[in-house]
Amino acid sequence: MSYWDYEEPMWEPSEADELFDEIKSKLIDAAKDSLKSDMEHLKSRNEYLEKRNKELEDKAREVSSKESDLEYKSRNLRREVEREFYKAAIEDIFKDMIEKSQLWFAENKPHEKPKCDKCDENRNWVLTWPNGEKVTKKCDCAQPDYWYEPKEAWIDTLRYRIQNSNYQSERYYRLDKTYDRIGGEYNDYSYADFGIQFVYDKFCDDVIEKKEQLRYGKYIGFKSKEECQKYCDWLNERRTNNE
Repeated sequence: MSYWDYEEPMWEPSEADELFDEIKSKLIDAAKDSLKSDMEHLKSRNEYLEKRNKELEDKAREVSSKESDLEYKSRNLRREVEREFYKAAIEDIFKDMIEKSQLWFAENKPHEKPKCDKCDENRNWVLTWPNGEKVTKKCDCAQPDYWYEPKEAWIDTLRYRIQNSNYQSERYYRLDKTYDRIGGEYNDYSYADFGIQFVYDKFCDDVIEKKEQLRYGKYIGFKSKEECQKYCDWLNERRTNNE
């Protein structure tokens, strides 16, 4: 018999091998079930933690918002209390020095232009197209001209004087707000916080310098209408030269 004619014996698993394979399969299945259970538990735990974290973040934002709101209200309340306290204290301490003051300031007022001869009675240009359609546009003469004029104002003041450059000017402490109607046919129902920042006896070079220092919505006041008119003339001339 040659080498190639040799037959290798067949291997058949024993009962022990079969038992081992069965146990191994059950262990693998048990491990898979355990791992699956652990994964589901971790997923559930992670979802809970994410939900809880979002709730805590929302709560933190809510608390922060309330803190900011309380801080804002606290600051406003403090300013209001301080303002009322100082106002009452100053009025009590300086009551004999406080007086009503008549002042004049430059008001930029609108004035109607003379009507031109190119528009209708309503100051409109009316264009009629060949198809009969009409188009209306306001004439340039309908736009008002603005120039400065003296306007009277009464304010509560605590007066004191200061030497500034070569001129002695009057300063004051304004005790309360005055609201002035911006009137006329153009704006009947508007009101502006009115305040005079500087007060002078006469129109002088120092007034021109202070004009550039005025805060928004503030004015220069004069003790007489005549001196205020000089200031208005200067403002109108400056505007004309800049046009």
